[in-house]
Amino acid sequence: MNIPKILTPIFLSAMLALSYANDLHQYDNPERLAKAKECIINNMEGDECKNIPFRERDFIDLHYKTGDMRIIDYLTQNCEKAQNIGWQTHCCVTLGRIFLKGRGVFGKGKGVEQNYAQALKYMKKSCDLGYGVGCVFLGDMYLYGYGTRTNPQLARELYGKACDLGNQEGCDKYN
Repeated sequence: MNIPKILTPIFLSAMLALSYANDLHQYDNPERLAKAKECIINNMEGDECKNIPFRERDFIDLHYKTGDMRIIDYLTQNCEKAQNIGWQTHCCVTLGRIFLKGRGVFGKGKGVEQNYAQALKYMKKSCDLGYGVGCVFLGDMYLYGYGTRTNPQLARELYGKACDLGNQEGCDKYN
């Protein structure tokens, strides 16, 4: 999809808003929200946590909905331990996305303030460790100048790296 450069920030904001609105409904059930929060805070241990599917959006939405900084602490601790691709590297991308959005679209969520420097740090770490998703997000940040000067050439290199790592979105953006 070719989007005129002037409309790109508007398009990205609209896509983030739709994603945010669509995902928040899963935590409208207060019991599910409480159980998910408890499982995250307790490092997802216990039989009762095995039946709650966790995705990256779960952490992001739960943080925006509750503002509980223990979620950030949990993700940070895991990201700092990351030495190769795996759950901990995924935590880095999740942190990057949380800091990229800040308090969510239109500032309606709770939690951390938007911080592009932190977002860049966590996306770079995940990309450096070979996680293609992180390379795509990092490429987007350089392409659109989020927390850095725009650098389309570096963005393209990062998309190429993501593609080489098997990430289809990286391949699509590289071409």
